[in-house]
Amino acid sequence: MAVGSWFYAPLVSAFENKGWETRVLPRRGFERGEATAGPEHDWSYGDETQVVEAAVVEARQEDPDRPVIVVGHSLGGHLGTAVQLGENPADGLVTIGTSTPHYRYYGIRAVGLLVLAAIVKPIARRRGYLRKPFFGAPGARTLMTEWADMILTGNMPFDVPKLVDRPTLSIHLQKDSFSIKPAVRHFERSSFAPSALTTWTYLKRDTPPGGTTHHVHWVREPAPVVDYIVDWWAEQNATVEQSDFC
Repeated sequence: MAVGSWFYAPLVSAFENKGWETRVLPRRGFERGEATAGPEHDWSYGDETQVVEAAVVEARQEDPDRPVIVVGHSLGGHLGTAVQLGENPADGLVTIGTSTPHYRYYGIRAVGLLVLAAIVKPIARRRGYLRKPFFGAPGARTLMTEWADMILTGNMPFDVPKLVDRPTLSIHLQKDSFSIKPAVRHFERSSFAPSALTTWTYLKRDTPPGGTTHHVHWVREPAPVVDYIVDWWAEQNATVEQSDFC
């Protein structure tokens, strides 16, 4: 939320160093030189989900034999999950620092979250968008209202008619103050079939020099996360091949 595709350049490089073809998708309202959110420029979770789904379809058309994996960070994990529940799911999904930010999972900090959500909704609706310095600003009226509703109700801003049953890796960042562990675990339980889910906690002791498990800044030195994702996907393939052989 509130960062453009340029922010993920280190992550793209780390995947390409592993031999993976990687494409980072644009974030509406946060790309350099493009229009930001405003009274006449609004969008929703559904609009952003369509961007991810279209990229999955395009990648499949380019090479039908190539597996397609969606890697979503924070809000991106929500979008990836919505894609997996739609008509054009990817072969696999990785969520990083993604949770259900329902206030009930945040202890004493729930008070601050409730106040934030209560303020965001009327301001975004009245002004037509969310201005800085609010979290996520400049934010689209509909998307930020959906996000605030998720804080208040715990319901995702998209339908979850079933649990995602394709291979999924959920990565929790140790001491992540935005997506704390109880909120991450609720997101996992309510979104993914247990048989399809692998979970991993990225520990501070495993970070490289200059690295961190901060909710946002882990991207600056992402090699350990990328290594784990690549190994996880190799294990998924090995399991499928063994099953086919048997």
